[in-house]
Amino acid sequence: MESLKDFQLIVSKKASENSIPHNFLLDATRTIDCYLGHLSSSGSLLYKMLLDFLENGQEKRKSTKVRIVTAISIENIELAKKLARRFDVFHMDSTEGNFCIIDATLYFCDLEDPKCEDRQQYTHILAKHPSFVKLQHNLFENILNLATPAREKIKEVERGLQNEYVETIRDLASIARIVRERIETAGFDAQVLFATIHSFYWAEKDGIVHLLGEASSRGVNVRVLIKIDDDTIKDLSKHRIKERHDRINVNFIRQPLRSKITTFIFDQSFSLTIDLNDEPKDNFLQSTCMATYSNTESRVLTDYSMFESLWIQADRERDHTIRQAYFEMFSGRKLKDEIYQKDWTLDEK
Repeated sequence: MESLKDFQLIVSKKASENSIPHNFLLDATRTIDCYLGHLSSSGSLLYKMLLDFLENGQEKRKSTKVRIVTAISIENIELAKKLARRFDVFHMDSTEGNFCIIDATLYFCDLEDPKCEDRQQYTHILAKHPSFVKLQHNLFENILNLATPAREKIKEVERGLQNEYVETIRDLASIARIVRERIETAGFDAQVLFATIHSFYWAEKDGIVHLLGEASSRGVNVRVLIKIDDDTIKDLSKHRIKERHDRINVNFIRQPLRSKITTFIFDQSFSLTIDLNDEPKDNFLQSTCMATYSNTESRVLTDYSMFESLWIQADRERDHTIRQAYFEMFSGRKLKDEIYQKDWTLDEK
């Protein structure tokens, strides 16, 4: 018979709406596996513990793998994005219950009913009995095998809210609004190709690069690719971006492009291509001729594939430049061959 000391029922009063008892997630050293039957901002204790782990477990997040299975819907899609930016999140149709397994050794079950409005206390179960924890961990793995990655579910939900479209836009104010809204609402990643160095400078002046930096600060993977023609400009541009937004991943490409179209891609779900006049203008918008805005899967995939190909090419150019710099560094030195000898015989004492 299992010893009762391996199981513990804990009931704690709520000091305030935002207070939580000891957060066991902060004790994790390797893994946290969570199942959230109901995801809501006013939801379970386990969800609040996850948010607390996000805010206060910076060092833990670097070494701890967190996997979450929950039900994603239009009502909680922004909450799902917030978790998915930092953790491995998966979707499964909702069932009741909230539990997690910490380091595969501690089972935590939140007994709160998220649908109950009058909640004056926290009630949860802790278990550390090895066979019981292993059984629950196997249950989680089985659930995970049937779950869908959050990113796929989020795209499915967002596409279900609107019909596919390809819009040609010439109104400068509308283009500016779309760019800013898409950057501010990006959930996972944003790719931007500035087809000329002038377009980057204009975007920086208009605050677009600043918005990309803010998106990166909240966990969005931001990559910026800039077409350049001169290494001096390249170094200057990179220094300016890194100085102001050190989380933005910047790359530069010298390969000639077919057009001077600046391209934005958000969450692999939306693309905005802007045809720019490269003549000197005061700002990004004044240089804009027209834009094409689309959420069609084929067009977005085409733009994304183009960006990825150019990014890979930029990496190759950078590696070649580094190798060439090392070659030039040592080619002028008169190095001589030297032979080193060592007696590896072990003297027996």
